[in-house]
Amino acid sequence: MRTEGRVRIESSLTQSSALSPRNYSEEDDYLQKPEIQYPCKWYYKIIGSDRELIRDTIPTIFEHCEYDLSESNRSKTGKYTSFHFSLHVHSEEERNVIFGALKSIPTVKIVF
Repeated sequence: MRTEGRVRIESSLTQSSALSPRNYSEEDDYLQKPEIQYPCKWYYKIIGSDRELIRDTIPTIFEHCEYDLSESNRSKTGKYTSFHFSLHVHSEEERNVIFGALKSIPTVKIVF
């Protein structure tokens, strides 16, 4: 009997439209990709373990681009350094290629 009661409760919960994730409209912000107007300035945060290698590699990868690179923080132990990196992008494809290029630097741990 106890099992039957549980089944009834679970059954009524799964049938409730208020609890269903499909109850949200497609216009909800968190379900939609943000609309980005290109060209625009795009900002990346880079975290890596070799400050000098990152500082030396970025100019070789982006030698034909105008960009801003600044060191922002260091971890308490000094093992990791974070940077702010920004430049103008002309499309989502270009933005993703730049993201991949930053991730390809051997000592870069995170790009966002």
